[in-house]
Amino acid sequence: MATSLRERFRGRKQELVARFLGSRANSTAARTLLRALARLVDTTLAEAWGGAAIPPGAALVAVGGYGRGELFPHSDVDLLVLLPDAPAGGEAMQAAVAGFLTACWDLGLDPGSSVRTVADCVAEAAADVTVQTALLEARWLAGNKRLYQRFAQAMEQPQRDGLHPSNPRFGNEVIAVSESSPEPATESTTAAALRSSFAQLL
Repeated sequence: MATSLRERFRGRKQELVARFLGSRANSTAARTLLRALARLVDTTLAEAWGGAAIPPGAALVAVGGYGRGELFPHSDVDLLVLLPDAPAGGEAMQAAVAGFLTACWDLGLDPGSSVRTVADCVAEAAADVTVQTALLEARWLAGNKRLYQRFAQAMEQPQRDGLHPSNPRFGNEVIAVSESSPEPATESTTAAALRSSFAQLL
């Protein structure tokens, strides 16, 4: 199945890239491509997760830029493997998750992954604003929806110190991070950069 899934993923990705390269490089075409690539990765990851024999209870979550539903060329696929507080299966769970992440690499997805419980997410988010922003932009992909809903509720509680965007410290830290980052590209320069970058994939 892994070989077939890899071939289907790469073939579909090439089709999307070729369609973009054959179109006019504008912001609309670029945005359409980024969203289509994210959807393609969504379905590929869900199938890989289903084939990984991961014990019940865990969930797969898209976070960061990928969590917003857009995926740029050559960018990491930001993933959170969410575990229950007392994961069933122990070593079997660890081995299955490791096998799933290895399969992601074999598929050419370049995952940027973390494996955490809901409590781990809350603690990490309270300590690091970059983790906060990544986890606030999250989408369920596969696995236990109830666990994901617990995670989403924990991320949305404004009374948690520094966790919610309405908290002044959150805003101040985001501004500080933004000011230290390079200037963002415009939509027109993004479209041109995508054309150049994707041309290397065909």
